[in-house]
Amino acid sequence: MVKNKITKISNKNKITNPIDKFFGRLFLDKEIIIEFLTYLVEEDFVNDLDFSTLVKVDRRGLSQYNKDKTTDVLWKLKYKEQFVYIGILIEIQSSNDNTMPIRFLDYIGLFYENQYQSLKKDDKVIPIIPILFYIGEQNWNAKVKFHDLVDIPNKELEKFIPNFEYIPIILNNISKEKLVEAESMLTRLLSLNKSEDLDDFRELARNIFNLIITFTDKNRQKKYSEHLLKYVEQVLGKKIDQKEAKEIIEDIEEGGDMFFVTLEHLFEDDKKALEEAQKGREKERKLAQKERKLAEKERKLTEKERKLAEKERIAKEKEKKAKEKALMKISKTVLKFYKKGFSIEELSEDFDLSRKEVEKIIAEDK
Repeated sequence: MVKNKITKISNKNKITNPIDKFFGRLFLDKEIIIEFLTYLVEEDFVNDLDFSTLVKVDRRGLSQYNKDKTTDVLWKLKYKEQFVYIGILIEIQSSNDNTMPIRFLDYIGLFYENQYQSLKKDDKVIPIIPILFYIGEQNWNAKVKFHDLVDIPNKELEKFIPNFEYIPIILNNISKEKLVEAESMLTRLLSLNKSEDLDDFRELARNIFNLIITFTDKNRQKKYSEHLLKYVEQVLGKKIDQKEAKEIIEDIEEGGDMFFVTLEHLFEDDKKALEEAQKGREKERKLAQKERKLAEKERKLTEKERKLAEKERIAKEKEKKAKEKALMKISKTVLKFYKKGFSIEELSEDFDLSRKEVEKIIAEDK
């Protein structure tokens, strides 16, 4: 799911669920959701959201359809003078899902149904804004509008078809530069997904610590440090001892040196495995190069033999034609002497021809 080489070092079979667990937990953090809406959702309505009213909503009963595919997160806050819900589906599949508008339709329908059951008379349901947060490996180009999935015959029938779209937040479409430059713990954590190697990961992690130490609120520092440690543990599959984790958090103001020492230790085995893999690839490359040279040598030899055979064929063809031409020239003379009474044996000997050739000349004249 994650593209960077660091994640590829880890056991791939253990990545999907931990990523789901990590982002599902991360998006329950109020400040992270504010950062998500502020820095990643590029819609005008965000400017009119009152983040002071933001509250997490119990989402039990809403995950039945998506439990095997996504994690859903639900928040409520004021938009201008009215409350709205923000429904976020965290998609971790490795490929596009063109049924996403249908899945959102199910999700929204179930949400409105649950909400409607608790309404008082004449009350209306509160709108929900559907957002997809896709962190899969492939580029996302699936439809975002429900109408794009329906073959609507004409405008007359259009009013009978549900009409909505979801907001796609596609991590692959967001540059690493934008993620690291934002004053946001969320975006800087997401930048780790774009790291190319351990050195790049180390630099991006340093960027996160540079942000954490700017906060005067110690609780916020602690919480954001825990988010980073959870990323290492759940996304990269690297277990950090609780005592060591506590020391890392206490070391924040010193620039996080303890974290980077731990990071080197965690990836020591992976570095060895990577070095061995690189040696193996180099050995395979040299072997393949040797095989290519041998194949090229065999190809050239085959080509040489083909040209030689072709040369011999042409020479034989030329010789055959020359002989046929010479035979045509002496045919009349052979016939002339044959008619004078010379035997086939005599003609064969005198004209240096085979008996069969003499017989053929005689037969063609009859």
